[in-house]
Amino acid sequence: MGMSAKQMVRVVVIDDSITMRTLYRTMLAGCADIVLAGEAEDGSSGIKLVQELRPDLVLLDVTMPGMNGLDVLSRLHEISPRLPVMMCSTLTQRGAAVTLDALFRGAADYVAKPIAQGAPGVVQDEFRALLLSRIRALCTRLPLELPVAIDPVRSMVLEATQPLQPIAPGVVVIGASTGGPQALEVVLSAIPADFPVPILIAQHIPPLFVPLLAERLQKQCPLRVREAVEGASLCEGNVWIARGDWHLRIQASEADAPSQEHPRAVMHMEQDAPIRYCRPSVDALFISAARTFGAATLAVVLTGMGSDATDGARIVRAAGGTVLAQDAETSTIWGMPGSVVQAGLANAVLPLGWIATELVYRAGRLHKQGASFSDTPCKDAVRVP
Repeated sequence: MGMSAKQMVRVVVIDDSITMRTLYRTMLAGCADIVLAGEAEDGSSGIKLVQELRPDLVLLDVTMPGMNGLDVLSRLHEISPRLPVMMCSTLTQRGAAVTLDALFRGAADYVAKPIAQGAPGVVQDEFRALLLSRIRALCTRLPLELPVAIDPVRSMVLEATQPLQPIAPGVVVIGASTGGPQALEVVLSAIPADFPVPILIAQHIPPLFVPLLAERLQKQCPLRVREAVEGASLCEGNVWIARGDWHLRIQASEADAPSQEHPRAVMHMEQDAPIRYCRPSVDALFISAARTFGAATLAVVLTGMGSDATDGARIVRAAGGTVLAQDAETSTIWGMPGSVVQAGLANAVLPLGWIATELVYRAGRLHKQGASFSDTPCKDAVRVP
């Protein structure tokens, strides 16, 4: 039985290229759960079309004459703040910079325009599969399903009767995908410059975006943010982002004894096979951190599509480490953090705005301000025993 028109995901395309509009039309034709509700060739008419049709998602070109994609995005968010907007751009230096700016301004996701490399049919099939999967992920809001160990009546406040006694972390590792750049900015901008633990990040993003992402975050954050460097030592006050299309792993310095509580560690990058179709892989980063730092590993799973991070979170917990997950309400897509939570691997499920506070607390800074989570309840947080 087919889906009703009301159940189908309704998409509006705003793109000045007749070639791209035709491509979208072709790719959505005959789709059982997604329908092209309307299309516009410029920003002004696109905004009017969105106001008229109230679609579930907008596919928006980055570069257009008149109102460009960023201007249209801002206007769409004024009209409908929760409307998912997916940017479509070329992976050039300029296209990457504008697309990344759009992500920081609230675009839900992006897709790179197909480049004719190889057989045209294969290229279009791959683009269609990617496009449909991202549309479906953005338009599916999964309900928050908590592990059965949590008492649903008492799970919406931090448990003052069970204060945490966390092990001081030796490293913070963060995994993110769809919605990650904006989430990373929220978290990192709230961490002070004297944060005593190195931070490493695996963000699913093309190679061209990573230097731009590091530059943007550096401007917004007290910490030093840069792209990962092979063999560089981990040191406090620094944030390292995995290079695009490379796995980032942590390994102990050969000069250190295995018994050291917080060994000196270095970064190692490899371009071996993708893990769960991802490179960089959050699993690879988390597992290497657990093997190097053991119980002193603090892992954070932010918004993203798929289940990358679940296997890594399992290894972190087995080593005695701690796993924090972003909650469903503040996630662009509750795929990665949701998979971790539903597997029962999260020590805490927190709104995005509370994650930095938790990191600072666990790193031993919050107590200097006379506060602790045992006496600072947050109605939106879920603490897992």
